[in-house]
Amino acid sequence: MTLSRVNRASNFPLQRSGARVAIPCVLACSLLAAPLDIQAQPAVKLSRIGYLSSVSVSTQQPQLNAFRQKLRDLGYVEGRNIVIEQRSAEGRRGR
Repeated sequence: MTLSRVNRASNFPLQRSGARVAIPCVLACSLLAAPLDIQAQPAVKLSRIGYLSSVSVSTQQPQLNAFRQKLRDLGYVEGRNIVIEQRSAEGRRGR
């Protein structure tokens, strides 16, 4: 009777320790495998438009506003998928 008690007592902790090892191993494997499934979104390429003028930009404002409106109509959003850079010589041709 003593021998069977020892066997039962020794088997029980082995079964519990097996579960104690298996659960953390399964969690660790799932955490390691999770990043493999995640895909990053591709970076949005910003299109860049340069506007060069020999006169002041303020005199060209109506044309620039119409140009921006047409870009918006075509689905472009400034700062999100398009950038417009303005440069002006302010009437100085040597510049």
